[in-house]
Amino acid sequence: MILLVAGLVALVANSRNSPSQDGGLDGQATTAVAGGIEVDATPVTSGDGIRLTELTAESRNAPPLVGDTVTVRYSLTNDGDQDVEVEGPFVGARNEAGDNKDSDEINEGEVLSPGDAVEARGQILLDSPGTWRFWPCYSLVGGGECPDEWQVFQVLAVEP
Repeated sequence: MILLVAGLVALVANSRNSPSQDGGLDGQATTAVAGGIEVDATPVTSGDGIRLTELTAESRNAPPLVGDTVTVRYSLTNDGDQDVEVEGPFVGARNEAGDNKDSDEINEGEVLSPGDAVEARGQILLDSPGTWRFWPCYSLVGGGECPDEWQVFQVLAVEP
């Protein structure tokens, strides 16, 4: 009996541990943030020369509940050598049924000179249970957009 209790305590303690900023899964940097959501915060650059950094996501509850809002924040930097006009950063989101639940675009029409950055934020209401997919995204005036499901991460919404 004592061995069983000790094993359960160890199991619970290990399940509460989350990967650190520098010790993520498969060598990727993952960050456990408020609400128990894990994102891959490794900086990446798209084919358009837009660099994604500072990706975070949070919700009020851990795990997130149906009815909670998930807030995703990130930064986009022009790593190219010419100005780009961002039509609008947003957060891509799909619920378990695959329904489009993208956030509204913000910072529309922002011109980024080489090295300039824009802070982006999107909020998604979890209106159904199941596994949701989220990713930071942008569109550029004149064409160009984020890679498909760029730095995608999952959020499990459970019934309250």
